[in-house]
Amino acid sequence: MPAAPAAASRPQQPPDHLSALAVASLICSVFVPLGSIPGIICGHQAKKRMRRNIFLVGERMANAGLLISYSVLVATLTLAGIFLLEHWYNHPVKVLRESPTALTALQWRVVDEVIMGENEDDHDVEGQMHHTTTSKGKPCHITNRGGSFNYTMKVLPDRKMTLNCRYSGDEKKNHEFDIAVDDQIIATQNLMAIAPDHFVDVEYKIPASLTRGKTQVKVEFLAHTGKMAGALYGCQILKR
Repeated sequence: MPAAPAAASRPQQPPDHLSALAVASLICSVFVPLGSIPGIICGHQAKKRMRRNIFLVGERMANAGLLISYSVLVATLTLAGIFLLEHWYNHPVKVLRESPTALTALQWRVVDEVIMGENEDDHDVEGQMHHTTTSKGKPCHITNRGGSFNYTMKVLPDRKMTLNCRYSGDEKKNHEFDIAVDDQIIATQNLMAIAPDHFVDVEYKIPASLTRGKTQVKVEFLAHTGKMAGALYGCQILKR
């Protein structure tokens, strides 16, 4: 009796392989600082290769890596945008007000004003190593290196306020100082050639939390180590 024919051998299916790029996408999105961009690249490359090779698996892992990476990227860009917008909004503004018309136009905004050599004592001027002098034919207030001075100035309790300071734009060096309102620094100013051949106003927005509910604040100019504060040719609290 003839022997039965041997069963035809079936080709073996290659085993599935987990996509290394899918794993990398998930790892980058979760564990790598600033890994959202690599996570996105790896995730898309993993899905592309899986479409070409049916034996590659890991689509859910790649999708998870992409979702997390895109979420982190959007959140990062949003926070960076908010930070930059706030920085731009609160950045000091330089304004040239040298004509009588420009100075007169500012008066409606003035809540309080320190006039050098005239009413400084009315604003309780005090500090360390400071004095009023004359420079460029105008009175100004300045410190020795490392000194400071401050004034008590009126504010409106229910309005946003701006501090306006007038400087010479020709200062060459060693004029670097912090400006503080009620002991909180709101700006750092370096006067090196900020507006050559001009007097310049610099407006600093005061955070609303520092004036809310108050009728006066302490405005202080504190020189950096080895530097001078001022020369300050005028100081005003303005309405925004």
